[in-house]
Amino acid sequence: MNIYMTGIDFDRAAICDREVFSFTKIGAKRAVEEALQISGADGCVLLSTCNRTELWLSGQVLLSPYHTLCRLKGADPSRVEPLFKNRSGEQAVRHLFALACGMKSQVFGEDQIISQVKNAAALSREAGCMDTVLEKLFQTAVTASKRIKSEVFLTSSHPCVATKTIELLKKQLGDLDRVPCLVIGSGEMGKLTARLLLEEGCSVTITQRRLHSEPAKMPKGCQVIPYDQRLSALSRVQAVISATLSPHYTLKKEEAAPFLPKHRCIFVDLAVPRDIDPAIGELEFAECFDMDSFDHSPAQAYQNQELAKAQLILREYQEQLIRWYYFRDYLPNVESIADSVAQDVAFRINRSMSRLPLDQRQQSELERQTEDAAKKSVRKLLFSLRNTLNLSQWNACFSAMCGKDAQPNRQELWSAAEGGSGSDFFPLFVSLRGKTVRIVGGGAIALRRIRTLLPFGCRVELVSPQACPALVHLAKQRQINWTQRQYQPGDCKEADLVCACTDNRQINHLVAEECRRLSIPVSVADCKEECTFLFPAVIAENGTVIGISSGGSDHRLVRRTAQRIRERRESIFFSEGGNADESGD
Repeated sequence: MNIYMTGIDFDRAAICDREVFSFTKIGAKRAVEEALQISGADGCVLLSTCNRTELWLSGQVLLSPYHTLCRLKGADPSRVEPLFKNRSGEQAVRHLFALACGMKSQVFGEDQIISQVKNAAALSREAGCMDTVLEKLFQTAVTASKRIKSEVFLTSSHPCVATKTIELLKKQLGDLDRVPCLVIGSGEMGKLTARLLLEEGCSVTITQRRLHSEPAKMPKGCQVIPYDQRLSALSRVQAVISATLSPHYTLKKEEAAPFLPKHRCIFVDLAVPRDIDPAIGELEFAECFDMDSFDHSPAQAYQNQELAKAQLILREYQEQLIRWYYFRDYLPNVESIADSVAQDVAFRINRSMSRLPLDQRQQSELERQTEDAAKKSVRKLLFSLRNTLNLSQWNACFSAMCGKDAQPNRQELWSAAEGGSGSDFFPLFVSLRGKTVRIVGGGAIALRRIRTLLPFGCRVELVSPQACPALVHLAKQRQINWTQRQYQPGDCKEADLVCACTDNRQINHLVAEECRRLSIPVSVADCKEECTFLFPAVIAENGTVIGISSGGSDHRLVRRTAQRIRERRESIFFSEGGNADESGD
């Protein structure tokens, strides 16, 4: 299985190390886009929570998830490797399923991780970085986790970090009745913590950056103050809980010191990266705790008799996913058999239809409907093999029906970037077989262009002083020719097609001007007006090629549209196989 992940979590790394690899929501969206280009993967998902950061990749990756993540964060791979765990294939699948239902959380069995896994997948989808394999993987993991939450009791109480916060405060302060508390952050964790504090009888103040936004959603009974008043509120409280998504400290030592009360005050930091300056704990009366302060005893949780039920459910869904993944290789066989049967049915029924009082239009429509019904019936029958036969029996069964070895080459069937489009005609539409395409620039855009062009039989020549790791790999494999220097006038002279993809406006303009003089088609990444053709998103399979363009106005829309078509193309096969794809959210 071409599924890979790397992860750093509370089991292997302290919070000071984890926060180095954490991402804000905006940062995560940029990171998945960059990781997809750096790694050369088909799909990418980034999961970043207070306890872990994980990077997931699928497809024929040119750079591992670990090295990709280190590159994103500017970390030395040789120094931080002991902090990370790398998994691939079915091992990675088992990890995600256990993770999504809380079995690998610091608070065993906690519920929030399901939403975090869903949100990570949604962010990747929004960025246009989700492929069919990771979509199915994350969707099935969430579905299995929801079933476990509804049927199995992994813990005897409501498990979450907010509950652990209450336990910590009780241990430090005793009875919490009427204890004044300040909650910094009005997000999901902040509001949940505030509600639990209110249930304990605390007097709770909560900050909100925009005081008049969504007031009805704040916990009833809390005093709401602007975020800017958090420092002045310190003198009136005995406990401070901070849970924001800020990349910076919400409380710094030098700012908080003048406002600290002259009595014991507990600071609890629920954020990664941390919200509260650890140096505040050096001040008189102040005591600081963070995510690593919580007790977690998975050994006790594993003694829970319900765990066996949960593991059975996970194995059931894991088996479904594994069968789905490998059965995709046989989709062309399904289609071939369905087409053959449909043609045979049409041939046999035509003799009967000739006796019916039908005109030519009615006869053609009946033939079409008959063939369509025959195909769907055969597909449904063949898809039942996925759940009734062992994986090892599929090839023998399809080989018997096809009259030859049925195991196909996936690369030829599903990805133009991996194994060939089956067509020489690049969607201008012109044949590129044996033609020279020159790419000026060695970054992410150049990589996307080259991965799209290679299956169409052209010679790709790269001109750039530097190149991203994926392009360096292609050059070493001699799939492209790399001239390692800056563009020079005359570089486009022998080319049949040119793409200007540098981040230098002047160089791109010079390339466009040279191509215009030489009447060579040119696509300029940063200037639509200088293009003589627009480079499309390409979907190619078995000789059929689809090109998608927005007229140069919205590249993200083009990428998302292409991904939806690819997903729809594959999902059609499974949806026509009865209930073969009903493990949705």
